[in-house]
Amino acid sequence: MAEQAATPTKGVDDAPRPIKPDPDGPVVGGGGEDQRATDAKPARGAFRLIAGYVDDGGVLHQDIDLDEYSGREEDMLGNKSVPVTQRMTSFMASCVRRIGTITDKGLVHNAIRHLTLADRLYALILLRRLSHSDIYDMSMRCPFQNCDKEGTYTLDLNDIEVFPMDDPTNRVFEIVLPSGKNAVWRVATGVQEEMFQSIPKGADMDAEGLTVAILGRLVSIDDYVINIRLDEALDHASKKLKAAKRIDACREVIKGLKARDREALRTDFFDKEPGIDLSLEIKCQHCHREFESAIDVGQDSFFFPTVTSRRSKRRSST
Repeated sequence: MAEQAATPTKGVDDAPRPIKPDPDGPVVGGGGEDQRATDAKPARGAFRLIAGYVDDGGVLHQDIDLDEYSGREEDMLGNKSVPVTQRMTSFMASCVRRIGTITDKGLVHNAIRHLTLADRLYALILLRRLSHSDIYDMSMRCPFQNCDKEGTYTLDLNDIEVFPMDDPTNRVFEIVLPSGKNAVWRVATGVQEEMFQSIPKGADMDAEGLTVAILGRLVSIDDYVINIRLDEALDHASKKLKAAKRIDACREVIKGLKARDREALRTDFFDKEPGIDLSLEIKCQHCHREFESAIDVGQDSFFFPTVTSRRSKRRSST
């Protein structure tokens, strides 16, 4: 079957550049024809994160040194008994030799938990590139009802665009909302991602999801302190009354915000948090119509590329 290229909506002209190589291994990644992981297939690579990790002393660590993942890490990915966020944290931490000057495994694991959501996604993409190749054959079903056929689309992961922060050491922001309320919020990290998954959601999952995404970032609204901690979210999930009452009260405050205030918060999150563009414009191989989609790093084929090739073989033989 002929493969159809899936082109990202943006290029990588401003992508972070790779750091200077150390004597133990080559540098790969970051964009550019002369820096592709596929050129040399190294087992180790040094990269520059989008925002990086700020330690307790305020020091920024942006360089990350990665090893190709092994069967040990594949087993971590396949262990569905562990919640997905914790699973991905352990997977990434196991492949990291250092972040900045941090080499202690326990401190590396903590740093991975506190990476921004964009950097966590970026690190997963870098690991996939380093361990397999820049080329990702992605299965995608056409969304048009009179087509609804699945195809395999080829994406160059080297072309993904990232969006850095103006000041990566600043992770807390203040905004005056359209209502006049003063809001303080923090950049979401892997810790907040664990929180998003831990806080029970109501019957309307989409609406609750929007509220929880705001809840996990907000520190305060005027004099009302929110600042939900992960241990509180876990206590709520375990039905501990004190945590449940406080989180539910905070959630009601956020639900009570007017739409303009909530939209202003989401816009501020988008403008100030680091970003990674996973959006795609795809032309269906069958009906030739164009549709928008996104790279899904949660597909088995992302970390296990033979999954897609096996599916393609089955399709071609039937």
